[in-house]
Amino acid sequence: MKLSKGTVLAIGNILSTVKLIKATDLVITNEKVSGYNPDKTAFIMSELDLDEDFGSIGISRLQTFLSRFDLIKDDDSVEITAVVSGDDDDKITSELKFKTDSLKMQYRCGSPKFISAPTIINDNEQYTIKIDEDLTSLISRASNTSDTNLIRLVNVNGELSYEMKDNSDDVINILADDKVESEEDKNDFKFAYALDMFNALLKNSSEASFSIGKRGIFRIKVNSLTFFMLPRAA
Repeated sequence: MKLSKGTVLAIGNILSTVKLIKATDLVITNEKVSGYNPDKTAFIMSELDLDEDFGSIGISRLQTFLSRFDLIKDDDSVEITAVVSGDDDDKITSELKFKTDSLKMQYRCGSPKFISAPTIINDNEQYTIKIDEDLTSLISRASNTSDTNLIRLVNVNGELSYEMKDNSDDVINILADDKVESEEDKNDFKFAYALDMFNALLKNSSEASFSIGKRGIFRIKVNSLTFFMLPRAA
């Protein structure tokens, strides 16, 4: 099955963007992409609308795929063919073949059945938090002055602060200008997240806000893909 240019570009966007959460294994269908980072503290689970129904593609060697994709992504003559097997209800892409006027390559896919990927979110969106470029930059620059690997989001009566505490117990507090929007009247919370991924996701997102669930699951869109982080012990 030959993949359209739109599908090829979409897959390239997915695989380059998931590096923000250090994901290594993914399952991609024409309707959804999902996958965890190695310690399952962050994941992608996002709807897609790709042109072809190629069943499921398991990506288990992400860096290998990206290295080969980089060789051909800007070549106008590129063709990518999916080797698909199985019936309509259980189709699997076992191999991707890359071809240009001057190069041929293959990538053997992993089995989606053996790749652990999220299927459901047990945490409805509860809090909406506005973010802008200036605040994102300030958080990033402040984090460079601290040796912590966590950022705590502390909300009291709708007043939100971003807190970083280093190994010497020095605390940096950044106060947000906008109040937290909540689905409930009681909206106090304190959740902590991995600082490096928090910064990476905010820097690369063009969204004006992110959200947090009642149980603390963080979600944000980057390049039209939805990413999640689990809260850490605060």
